[in-house]
Amino acid sequence: MVLFLVPSSTSSQTYHESLEQGVRQFHEGYRSWDADVLLKSTETLERACAKKPDDYLPYHWLGIARFHVLVHRKGDAARPMEKREFKDLLSSVRQPLQKAIKLNSADSEAHALISTLAGMEIAREPSHAIWLGPTVLRHRKLAVKHGKDNPRTQYLIGAAFVQGPSFLGGLEEGLPHLKRAEKLFETQTSPVKGPVAAASTWGYEHCLVLIGDVCMRRDEVGKAEEYFRKATAVNPQNKLAQRRLNTLQRSNEGHE
Repeated sequence: MVLFLVPSSTSSQTYHESLEQGVRQFHEGYRSWDADVLLKSTETLERACAKKPDDYLPYHWLGIARFHVLVHRKGDAARPMEKREFKDLLSSVRQPLQKAIKLNSADSEAHALISTLAGMEIAREPSHAIWLGPTVLRHRKLAVKHGKDNPRTQYLIGAAFVQGPSFLGGLEEGLPHLKRAEKLFETQTSPVKGPVAAASTWGYEHCLVLIGDVCMRRDEVGKAEEYFRKATAVNPQNKLAQRRLNTLQRSNEGHE
């Protein structure tokens, strides 16, 4: 009996097919905030990296996808992350981003994410600021240099200032970057077609939520509500913006 081995659909995919599929999966997982879909996107993007190891783009997207896996896991209050898991996840994100920068030193989003990772580690272990502080500043500077007109880069820089340790930033430093990101997202046009272009809007809705959070901290409740509603208009599946609106509604009802 002769056995014919039929290659699986995944192994027979071309580099571009793997990249497109991985980016599409990331976009789907991001919009629905589904950990399983985000993880699936990382597996597909790993195959794209293996098919074309000298192209920065699959490493770029793999770093982005793994970063959001980390953020999703970090946000699970029911299962606090142990130190080892946090360290392993940080390393898994940092590796493809560093590879992307090695292949394309002008990858501003990768620089911004590496800066963000260092800030996250400092927030968890403040004593690490001694050697990680320079990493934050160096990659932030490169992100600003190469990503002046990149909305995702501006969003990441702003988010790092607002959410990071106070001595590394703050509202006054972060808000201008977030507002610039908002403007760039609204005027951005991409020559890229297909799922990569669609996923290039990632960060927009969360940028709006973060501006709303800044408004809340400034006691500008009306403006905050506008931003939360704007975020839900961008993505009706955004549960974070909806929770913010529900909180505001309960607060308003309590004052009636």
